Amino acid sequence: MAAMSNPCAPMGARVGGSPLSSGCSSSALRFNVKSAKSVSFSFGEVLGCDGGAPLSIGIKTRVVPWRTLKLQSPAPSSDQHSSSTALRCLGTLGQNTLKALVDEATGTSTDEKQYSLELQEDEELLKKKAALVVQQLAGSCIFLVGMMGSGKTTVGKHVSEALGYYFFDSDKLVEESRGKTVAEMFRYGREEEFRNAESEVLEQLSSMVRLVVATGGGAVVRPENWSYLRHGITVWLDVPVDSLAERVVAVGCHSRPLLGVQAHDSAYKQALERLTHILQERADFYASADAVVSVEELARKRGQDINSITPTMIAVQVLEEISKMLERGDRDPSLQY
Repeated sequence: MAAMSNPCAPMGARVGGSPLSSGCSSSALRFNVKSAKSVSFSFGEVLGCDGGAPLSIGIKTRVVPWRTLKLQSPAPSSDQHSSSTALRCLGTLGQNTLKALVDEATGTSTDEKQYSLELQEDEELLKKKAALVVQQLAGSCIFLVGMMGSGKTTVGKHVSEALGYYFFDSDKLVEESRGKTVAEMFRYGREEEFRNAESEVLEQLSSMVRLVVATGGGAVVRPENWSYLRHGITVWLDVPVDSLAERVVAVGCHSRPLLGVQAHDSAYKQALERLTHILQERADFYASADAVVSVEELARKRGQDINSITPTMIAVQVLEEISKMLERGDRDPSLQY
C-alpha cells in the first residue's frame, strides 16, 4: 500500500506543514510511513519554486526499521499513514536516534533546521496577517508604546516592513532635531527640553499616514501626547520587568538615563528595582493603549520560554490584536481624534 507523506522535522518540530520552498536554499525533510515495520526519510535542498512546486536536488532516501528507533509503543499500521502518529510512537531514545539520522543525512544540526523552519513559518504568517490587516487599517498609523527595552524599535521595523509602512523611532527624531542624544539631554538636566521635543515630534507624526512609530518609554505620561497618539492606533508591548532588566543590562545602561545604574555586579538588581518603580508609575498610562501584546502570555500559549520569543512572533501578535480590535469596532481607523 502506498504511503501518504507529510513534511516534518523530528524532535519537537511541527508536523503537517508545507515543505520549505523559498527562493533561498534551505533544507527539506519528508517523512513517510512505509509500513508497520519501517519508515522512510527523504532529504534534499529546496532551491526555489516553479508554479508553487518545489525544485529539489540531492535527494537522499533512507528506510529505517522501527526496531532501530527503539519504539516506546507499537508502530502505526500502514493504513494510518500518519506522520504525527508515527512520531508520537517514538520514545526519547527513538527521537534521539532519529535526530542523529537526520543530522548525518543533511550535514546540519536538527535544532538549527527546526529553528530555521519555525522562523520562516513565522515570517510567512506575518506577511499573510499584514496583507489582511493593511486593508483594515486604511492608512492609519500604529504607535508602539511600552517600557525601555520592550523591543518597540525592533518589532516596529518588522511590522512596518510587513505592512509596507514607513518606520520612525521618536527618540531618534528628537536627537536629530536637537543635535544631542537623549542620554546627553538627561545628563545635563534637560529632560524638559527632551519632553517638549518629543511632543513636537509626535504632533508632526500624527498628521501623517502609513507609519509605524516606536515611541519613547515616557511618552504616555503627558496628556498632550495622547491627543497625538489617538490619531492612530496604540499598542502596548507588555514585557515582564525582570526580562526588561536583563535586556537593558545586557546592552548597557549608559543609554538609559532614567535608570541611573552603574555597570557593575549589582547592575541587574538596581535596574530591576528602578524599572519596577517606573512601571508602577506608568502602568495605567500604558493600559490606555488600544491594544495590548503580553509577551509573557504569548510565550505561555506557544509553550516556549519568554527569551525564545522573537520579534517576528511579537509582530504577528501586534497585527493580530489590532485586527481583533478593529473587528470589534472599538476604533474607526478613518477617524482623526
